[in-house]
Amino acid sequence: MHGFTCLNLLAIACLAAARSPRHVGKTVPEIAPRARIDTPFAAHVEKRASSYLNANTTKFAVNGTGIPDVNFDIGESYAGLLPISSALNETRQLYFWFFPSENPAAADEITIWLNGGPGCSSLEGLLQENGPFLWQYGTFAPVKNPYTWVNLTNMVWVEQPVGTGFSQGTPTAQDESDVASQFLGFFKNFVDTFALQGRKVYITGESYAGYYVPYIADAMFNANDTEYYNVESIMVYDPSTSTDVVERQIPAVPFVDYWAPLFSLNESFMTDIHNRAEACGYTAFLNDYLVFPPVGPLPSPPNDTVPGCDLWTDIYYAASAVNPCFDIYQIATTCPLLWDVLGFPGSFNYVPAGASIYFNRSDVQSAINAPPTNWEECSTGPVFVGDGDTSPPSGLSVLPSVIERTNKTIIGHGLLDYILIANGTLLMIQNMTWNGAQGFQSEPSDKFFVPYHSELSYSTLAGAGVFGTTHTERGLTFVTINLSGHMVPQYAPSAAYRQMEFLLGRIDSLTQMATTVTSMPTAFLGRARSIAAEHAELSKQLAKEFDTQKARKVGELSSTTLTLGKWESASRSLQELQQLLSDPTTDSELRSLATEELEASTNNIQTLSTELKASLIPVHPFAHLPCLLELRPGAGGSEAALFAGDLLRMYQAFCKRHKLRTSILKLDDAEGIGSGSDSTQIQEAVLEIEGNGAYGLLRCEAGVHRVQRVPATESKGRTHTSAVLVVVLPSFPSTGSEEMGENSFNDPSSDYYVDPRDVRTDVMRARGAGGQHVNTTDSAVRLTHVPTNTVVAIQDSRSQPKNREKAWKLLRARLAQARREAREEELAQLRVSIVGVAKTGRGDKIRTYNWGQQRVTDHRSGITLHHLDDTLEGGDSLDKVMDSVRSWRTEQDLKTLAADEEAAAAKST
Repeated sequence: MHGFTCLNLLAIACLAAARSPRHVGKTVPEIAPRARIDTPFAAHVEKRASSYLNANTTKFAVNGTGIPDVNFDIGESYAGLLPISSALNETRQLYFWFFPSENPAAADEITIWLNGGPGCSSLEGLLQENGPFLWQYGTFAPVKNPYTWVNLTNMVWVEQPVGTGFSQGTPTAQDESDVASQFLGFFKNFVDTFALQGRKVYITGESYAGYYVPYIADAMFNANDTEYYNVESIMVYDPSTSTDVVERQIPAVPFVDYWAPLFSLNESFMTDIHNRAEACGYTAFLNDYLVFPPVGPLPSPPNDTVPGCDLWTDIYYAASAVNPCFDIYQIATTCPLLWDVLGFPGSFNYVPAGASIYFNRSDVQSAINAPPTNWEECSTGPVFVGDGDTSPPSGLSVLPSVIERTNKTIIGHGLLDYILIANGTLLMIQNMTWNGAQGFQSEPSDKFFVPYHSELSYSTLAGAGVFGTTHTERGLTFVTINLSGHMVPQYAPSAAYRQMEFLLGRIDSLTQMATTVTSMPTAFLGRARSIAAEHAELSKQLAKEFDTQKARKVGELSSTTLTLGKWESASRSLQELQQLLSDPTTDSELRSLATEELEASTNNIQTLSTELKASLIPVHPFAHLPCLLELRPGAGGSEAALFAGDLLRMYQAFCKRHKLRTSILKLDDAEGIGSGSDSTQIQEAVLEIEGNGAYGLLRCEAGVHRVQRVPATESKGRTHTSAVLVVVLPSFPSTGSEEMGENSFNDPSSDYYVDPRDVRTDVMRARGAGGQHVNTTDSAVRLTHVPTNTVVAIQDSRSQPKNREKAWKLLRARLAQARREAREEELAQLRVSIVGVAKTGRGDKIRTYNWGQQRVTDHRSGITLHHLDDTLEGGDSLDKVMDSVRSWRTEQDLKTLAADEEAAAAKST
């Protein structure tokens, strides 16, 4: 909604008792101590070294041990101001605080957090919700946050729009399109500064971010630039997504009924508000339209400006009379009013005499690279010019389209929130149409489960068990959190952490009870069990009569079958532990033992889940073969030709390190055939790489490699961008064999087969810079595959037979690869038509080599290294990049596998 501010919460009174229960003649059982773990839920992960500190980022670096009043190291982080555009005279800047994650799974991600307002600082979210250190109101000092989202992913908290917090400049935004445009300008500068090109972008926030997040995501999608705006998913908590009457007035009286003891309103007032709710049309509207499935498009809601129909405000005044500390953001709050270092502990400002606002202290501002500013948690000045934000609520505009274009969208809602009521958000959902249908077809009823876990400190206790309800349909997940107010990561940090795991794809469902990804997707588990059944049947047949083909098939199926058996056994063990921990009758000694077992069992099931999924991926039919690596300069003229030479030497050095023999099959350059000097401008090169498995090792190198550097011929020092296409083809033996089975050269149905009658052969004299035999003998060979117009010309050897043999090898490889890619493309189009999963083609830009930043970025896996020299020398850095791409490729293959299963299921119905 417009005009409300997203403020801090007070602690739920029942979570902390100030007096011993003996004062009232009672005792409580002692809670068994829990074993300590490193991070909530997730198994211990290997940390990865940071690669963000460089010449461009040094000025933003924050000393992790120098934060005032924080007596521990908060870790690596970067903070400061960046402009909202590339204009040289731009004075408007947004403040950010960026925390890289040490989690290897975060290598290709960046997550944005935005608070609401409009005009409320996202540093509130950092300091009191999901940042790496917390100083929540009523607490003695900052503490480490075991539920920080930095454990999971790279996080950046941004103060926006202009006019918020430490941001600089004069606000000019009139609506959400202006806010989104300014944010995209800032984010592009942020991505360039920290070399985050190609990262998957997750956008999260709360409150008025129900406007910000969908509008920014929509603008990023519309930019159609995945190098900077590669939006993956979004999540918003207690969001402002509809009108005041829908989000507050209509559900207000049922909300009071549900939480009647917390409001403690007298009978006459309750009777009055029920009568007025009926007279204003609120009761009938909620009863008629908050139904599943929806009855149709919702009509215009009742008019809340009619006298007597502002029930939400009347209830607030009445509740505040009974409870002067009534908190609209978390209604379980009672007096006394606790001190908040940000000055906003509930429904109103409160700064005790002699106290100061933490981010308004000069020592704090200096430590975090913030400009000297009179910082306010929520700006008292406007952040929109004119009449305020003129954009329609996202639920009535861009949100449905964003849901359709994201991998997943999550809306979470605390049930103790009165400023924005959960049933109002559900009303908004039931009025939306996305992915071919209106609203949810079923009422949310699945149990949202937070795993039982160890506690690291009494200062960061967080609950476990069933926390609310959840429901997912057509890409949208709605989840309620029973004991949370408006700021879910603050009131229910373990619940928010779980939801973040789901957003990032670390877990499969919010209903699963296991601490990690233990429940396999149904499609994967079904395929694995089908493979195991086939393995068992073939084994029975082999026991009766041996057959070579069946024995080979049994061997191929053994890996999946054995891993499935281990996974099912480990899954049963983990479920037994979870049942023990969730059973209130389990004695303290057994509970303690089960907790100690939990971490080892979690590690085991996570490892087996990964192995089982990987075993389901079909082995590429060419993976075992040697390969041919082609280099073809693209845009960039002579600079691209020079870069092709750099890449050729890089791959030769890489192969030498890995003991793979190489030979130049073809080399055309401007200086002559195969001159091979370091300054050679290569027009085309084909490198033959011998050794079994070379194709499997290098096939992910195929694609457009981009270079950004100042050419030697550039007199003004300008950076040029050039590109080289790398093509990786399987290299086949000279003749087929019966052992090759379906891949035999003699089988017209195989990819390997080439009918000689379809190939036209031309011989000619070699061309080049001169030399004996050049232009004197007919040694050059050109083969043309007439049906596809595929042409191969080889003139490297003095011998026509050798050139002919090389030409046939290259032609066969190109045709086989083309046939396989055509088949994959046909399947990809089928997936798109059924489940919306597309294939990433080799024509996409895959990697950038930036000389000025000494940077290598792979745009598929998201990895960035600042070791360009070692990469181009074929060193360990190139291995790291290629390993990350293979991991990415495995993820894509798993998505394709799931899409195939869904497509098959859809086709069968």
